[in-house]
Amino acid sequence: EYACVASNDVGMATSSAQLLVEVTGAEEAMEEEVRAPHILEPIQGTETREGEGAGFTCRIEGTEVDVTWYRNDSPIKPSKFFQLMSEGEYYVLNISEAFPEDAGTYKVVAVNPAGEDQCQADLQVEKVDPEAEAVKPVQVAPAFIKD
Repeated sequence: EYACVASNDVGMATSSAQLLVEVTGAEEAMEEEVRAPHILEPIQGTETREGEGAGFTCRIEGTEVDVTWYRNDSPIKPSKFFQLMSEGEYYVLNISEAFPEDAGTYKVVAVNPAGEDQCQADLQVEKVDPEAEAVKPVQVAPAFIKD
């Protein structure tokens, strides 16, 4: 109950009322249980050649999931070469151009207030030998061409 009192030298006036608050929808949202992250489809190890693309995809269920990607236990920040994407339960790390220094163990960690789950896999990057990749002229035996 709320009351309002007004007074001056001549007298006083009082008024009171009860305030009823009806909650709709918000109560239901608050009751929704936060489900711990669970990796349904873990990332898989992969190989690529130097200068080519590579990537990892996983499927994670849970509510309010915060996902972090790591390479050799160092967090990966989005950049020109590393794109982090998600859609629904799918989380993707795309490497546009892999180099030998990108090889290592990649890990995805999913966290929320109810728990954590993680998985990891290796990326191998085959170094390209520039001399082996060079185009060598094809030698052909001489022949006369009839006009």
